[in-house]
Amino acid sequence: MTTFRGATLEVISNHQQCPIYDDPAVHDDEDPFPRQKYIEAVTGATFKIKVTLDRKFDFASSDAVRISFTLDNISLSYYNDIQPLHIQSGLKRTAHLEWMKSYCPHTHQWQQGDLSFGKLDIKETSNSAVSPDESKNLGRIRVSYRRIKYGKRRDFTPTSRGTERVSEVSEKIFKGKSIDNTIDSVNRVESEPP
Repeated sequence: MTTFRGATLEVISNHQQCPIYDDPAVHDDEDPFPRQKYIEAVTGATFKIKVTLDRKFDFASSDAVRISFTLDNISLSYYNDIQPLHIQSGLKRTAHLEWMKSYCPHTHQWQQGDLSFGKLDIKETSNSAVSPDESKNLGRIRVSYRRIKYGKRRDFTPTSRGTERVSEVSEKIFKGKSIDNTIDSVNRVESEPP
């Protein structure tokens, strides 16, 4: 669990909070933004992300705070809004991410599955077309929060582009970095578009 400016982030796997470690490259006197932390991931384990805002969180003049999630640099099409009134009245003040939806280009169906730390095979040579820049985001979970004002609602149309997960890369891409996992979904079932 880590807390920053009234927002608390937890990654829960196997019904336990994952220890969250500081970035060793950041010194104590620095206040980096965005913050980067690390967890130890167990390949194949499912996980959930929980963000809680406390009463000290500064909404400024916003109508709500929008919490969104990006996994392996794939921005998910859903988010959670928390309004100041929710916190003051003790109602919703937590955003959860427990599953994700993805489009399967092979079956031409949307699927929903539990979040999982997927296995990343690192091979001497690979057919994967992952670039060194793209490899920087493998295994990365990004949680963003933005203060928002509500305006006219725009309709959302989900795209049917494939979100093929990267499961293998060439060892040359990492140049000594220790990455073993990507983000995957398991226990998938057919689903409606997001």
